Amino acid sequence: MGNSNQKLQEEKYENVMKKFKLKESIHHHQLGMIRVHTLKDDNNYSIFEFHKTPTTSEEAKLMLAHYKNRKCYNNDHLTQIFFISEQHSQILCQDQTQLTVIGEFFYNNIQNEMKTNYLSKNYNNTTSQFPESRLWQITLQIVNACTFLEKNGRHHGEIKSKNIYLHPDQSVKLTEYNFIYGSMTGYQKALLLNEFQYLSPELLKELRANNSSPNVDLIKGDVFALGLTLLELASLSSSEQYYDWVKKEVYVDKVIKANDQLITERLFNTFYQFNLPDGIRSGNQTKIQRFKGGAISFRE
Repeated sequence: MGNSNQKLQEEKYENVMKKFKLKESIHHHQLGMIRVHTLKDDNNYSIFEFHKTPTTSEEAKLMLAHYKNRKCYNNDHLTQIFFISEQHSQILCQDQTQLTVIGEFFYNNIQNEMKTNYLSKNYNNTTSQFPESRLWQITLQIVNACTFLEKNGRHHGEIKSKNIYLHPDQSVKLTEYNFIYGSMTGYQKALLLNEFQYLSPELLKELRANNSSPNVDLIKGDVFALGLTLLELASLSSSEQYYDWVKKEVYVDKVIKANDQLITERLFNTFYQFNLPDGIRSGNQTKIQRFKGGAISFRE
């Protein structure tokens, strides 16, 4: 995985693109408008290509610095950028800069895997859940990527099953919210679209107050979102049920009940020592209060 990306990083644009064929142009929910190319020798491996045209020379510098910095992020579970180019031209006597960015692209995600497990369970008429060993693998890989982001002063900002991608080898790949220069966090999108699934109690409080810049620990919000995502996978059911969509609150008791049910079924006893730490292991009031505080960081 890493070696193939390194080889692409060292090649020129023309040489890279010779190995790929254009598959389609799409609007991706995180990347925006992109072209998707597949490897001629392996249709399972894809890359994205997008072009950005800054409006000012200052924005061009900031944008280029952003993508160059992101290209240096060497982590097996973060989406990799392996080519950036800058082209200059004159249009109507004005200088114009266009950036081309190429990186790895994945069609499949954890949400699809969850649906496959759900359909399999119903087709076979069984009560089996998402495989615990697979959950552990997913958990550790996400924590690895988020810890890397945290150490580099960033956070994911929009953890949800739809945004956890799968490499062809079934390992996890994450694309953080500001992978694309100028993108919004999940909280900022919630302010505009009123879609706040996966937001933590602290962020929901800020949302109810309509605060554009939440005064909360955003890493803590990521840990909460990961906990709900993993609970979704474990129970094969959406986390929508844990929210009051009118009051914009989390049903803490429902989260605790869902966790307790899984433990009662003797599933994920060790796994849930991570899932929403201190919060969904017990129904007593002390634990509920600690749940509302949530975990602090991925490094703990």
